[in-house]
Amino acid sequence: MSYTNPPDSTEIRIENGLIRFDEYELFKKKAEDARDYLIRLDVSPESEQECKRTVATARKISDQLNQEKIRIKKTVLEPYTVFEDKVKEIIGIITEGENVARDKLKAIDDQRREEKKAELRRIWDARCGSFISGAYLTFDHFLQDKHLNKTVPISEVEHEMVVFFMDKSDDIKYLSEKPRG
Repeated sequence: MSYTNPPDSTEIRIENGLIRFDEYELFKKKAEDARDYLIRLDVSPESEQECKRTVATARKISDQLNQEKIRIKKTVLEPYTVFEDKVKEIIGIITEGENVARDKLKAIDDQRREEKKAELRRIWDARCGSFISGAYLTFDHFLQDKHLNKTVPISEVEHEMVVFFMDKSDDIKYLSEKPRG
């Protein structure tokens, strides 16, 4: 093989899952020689076409090795790819069941939140008449998502509601005493 001619064959084999590239040192030496030849190559307008052919031929060596690398990688990974596909299928089946169960759990949680919201609205309706702010503000002005969380007891929300009524009533009273204009 000259510096820019590819070898007759690429002798890379797979044996018992091991990749054998016995000619690695030879290929490496030829690649170094080709590199050095290309670096020393006199490039001028007169030698332009020859240089282009030389570079293209050198590229063929790299391309040939790269194609062989890709082929071997696919071959070596084939058992893993089959295994990976099987695992993905199993995970997909489990995920399908999880999604159905999550939807059911969400429906239960949504129902519980709606029941808690109705109970809090009942408390609001019972208390709003006792405060000035109750005449101006609605339940939706007060209610926050956190109030509907399972971990927040109704008694705690009711306490916040009373504080809300009192603070807003004080604000309304203060503002009503201020001159307008």
